[in-house]
Parts: sequence; C-alpha cells; structure tokens
Amino acid sequence: MKKSYIPFCLFLMIQLSACVLQKPIAPEYIDYIGEWQSDTYALEIFQNGSATYNSNKLQFARPRNLDGRVKIDGEKIRIIGTSEEEGGRVRLRIDEPPTMAFDSVSGQEYFYMILEGDELRRTD
Repeated sequence: MKKSYIPFCLFLMIQLSACVLQKPIAPEYIDYIGEWQSDTYALEIFQNGSATYNSNKLQFARPRNLDGRVKIDGEKIRIIGTSEEEGGRVRLRIDEPPTMAFDSVSGQEYFYMILEGDELRRTD
C-alpha cells in the first residue's frame, strides 16, 4: 500500500511545480520590466515572468488587484492570477510599447508606454 503513494506523490509534485514555474521575459520585451504607474494603473513586471497589477478603474470584467504570471506579445500584456483567492486574468491592449521621451520641464529622460489609452511612466 505504501508503495503506491510514492509514485502518486512524485506525480503530484511534478504537476504542481509545472503550474507555478514562471517563463522569463523574452529578450525582445526587456524594456517592459520595471514599475509602471499612471492615474489608473500600477503595474510591475519582473524578469522572471511574474507581475503585479493594481487598478482604480471601475470595471467589472477585470480584477482590481492581481499577482501572477505575465505574457507579453506585440499587442497585449496578459496577467494570469496564480492563486485561487486572487484568481483571474487581465488583458491590457498595448497602444504604444515602451518608448524613451524627454521631459522639457525637468530636463530628464523617461520611459513611458500607453496601455488601454493611458500613459504609464516607468518609476524605477
């Protein structure tokens, strides 16, 4: 009887670890890594493929706070929640990818991107 538990436990551990593993950000999307903020969104994307998302936008279709895996392609950023309490998905349309700009008032350069019509600035 005890011998049947060992393969089951190994199988379960492999399945659980496959669900949790993050896929690192692809080199072509390296500019997306960092903390981004606007009046509507706060988004932090990590090198290991995880992200945190917070929004003060009142939309019933999206969670307001989410921690999970991130997938980036040329058109969308997708964040998939990793825990049952914080489950859900967020899809944000990329209107403009991360771009370097010059602030004429402060004289400093900064990165920004436009998601769903909102300009987010990188804060780190």
